[in-house]
Amino acid sequence: MDDFGVDLDEVTRVIGRAKVLDVHFEIVAQSLLIDFRSAGTDQPFAVVLPKASSPRDRLRTIKSLRPSAPLPDRIMSFTWPRNVKTLAQAGLLAKIRDRISDTGADPAEVLGEAFQRLVTDEEALFRNAIRGGEGFQTVWERKT
Repeated sequence: MDDFGVDLDEVTRVIGRAKVLDVHFEIVAQSLLIDFRSAGTDQPFAVVLPKASSPRDRLRTIKSLRPSAPLPDRIMSFTWPRNVKTLAQAGLLAKIRDRISDTGADPAEVLGEAFQRLVTDEEALFRNAIRGGEGFQTVWERKT
């Protein structure tokens, strides 16, 4: 374990071996699914999804996203316990981008929108927590 709450060496190995990677973000309760596979017209892609209820559920989702591709032998995953932006600070986002580059795809095109959505969703969650928005209750109210 290190300052990020995970074994970065092990996570790096997972990123390096995965054909399909599912990164679970605890704070936003969402997953970043990255399919590094290329076949025919199918190129690597990344998408933000709700956490899967089971591995079988995630496989169904992959099949619906890539109906012409075979199901992957396995889905590799890890849980990220910190905020979304610290994935980049830990150097792991760069490793994911490198894997996408290795396929010949453009990492910004594949990953950019999905990662930005995670950041935006997490910022909205934090705002709601501070303001007592949906799903939260404030502890102190400002008297006006």
